[in-house]
Amino acid sequence: MASTLKHRTLSGALLEEIRQAILSGRYPAGSQLRQDALAETYGVSRIPIREALFQLEAEGLVRIVPQKGAIVSELSQAEIDDVFELRALLEPRLYRRSAPSCRKPISISWSKFRQATSAPSKAEKSIGMAS
Repeated sequence: MASTLKHRTLSGALLEEIRQAILSGRYPAGSQLRQDALAETYGVSRIPIREALFQLEAEGLVRIVPQKGAIVSELSQAEIDDVFELRALLEPRLYRRSAPSCRKPISISWSKFRQATSAPSKAEKSIGMAS
């Protein structure tokens, strides 16, 4: 983990690690995230773990419940749809803004692009949306 901490704060690196663990399903919805267990897992003190959990609460990925700690949030289908709709609105704008800063021409095979974007994602497969 030491190599992944370059150029960022410890709590920021932990935030990314725990976020990815939640999104990948390693910490499933409804599971309790205990600060002491996470600190032991990542080999750090509880302070940066607590900071990461507060940020994850602000992002809606966990709920902090008195006397229980952090609980991984459950996302409804409507919330998942909202996230993808928001991404569909934001990502094209970000791509257009970043395109002028590209220094090299981008070559793309449209058939490969269509093939890649038409295949169901891991997320779609995991919730049974793949046809």
